[in-house]
Amino acid sequence: PQKGADRDWLVTRISMPVIREAMVLVDDEIASKDDIDKAMVLGASFPEGPFAMAERIGMDKVKTELTKLHEELGECYSVPKMLQ
Repeated sequence: PQKGADRDWLVTRISMPVIREAMVLVDDEIASKDDIDKAMVLGASFPEGPFAMAERIGMDKVKTELTKLHEELGECYSVPKMLQ
């Protein structure tokens, strides 16, 4: 299938920026992991928060996927401090 038609590719492409932004908010001491997960579940109707999602996926895989996206798409996908 084409890149955009692959379900796993789509999930990764959409979920990694959410996880990354959540990590940046924690790195910058703007919000806690718990507050972000609660906000996304209660406020955005996510089935799980970005940190719960990252834990389920595995932090090593999250770092690997963000590194790939960073190389492909640029600085907006840089690996957050907490994963370095």
